[in-house]
Amino acid sequence: MKEEVEFYVGSGNVFADLGLPNAEELYLKTTLAIEIQLAIKAKRLTRLRAASKLGISKEQLAALLDDTPFDYSIDQLIGYLNCLGRDVTLSATVSERVPEKAQEVKEREMAVA
Repeated sequence: MKEEVEFYVGSGNVFADLGLPNAEELYLKTTLAIEIQLAIKAKRLTRLRAASKLGISKEQLAALLDDTPFDYSIDQLIGYLNCLGRDVTLSATVSERVPEKAQEVKEREMAVA
């Protein structure tokens, strides 16, 4: 007998899918940390040389790459990428958020009309 498997299609941001606060910030920091790791590999730097180039200790680099980048600001992470010869371009789309209650009222008004 085959067991039916339920699955969920993710949004592309695991932090949002888990319902974590500041999901966009967490996703961006993780993405920047991955790019730092890729830049270090591309330059074939040892962790000691990479840490020296970034101006941080080997332990701090290990925490950044192996644990979580969440203790670092986005500016710091971008600065590290710049030190590794990478330019970073960020883009944002800004839109007004409609509170859920207001959205519900608007939807009901549209349904009545």
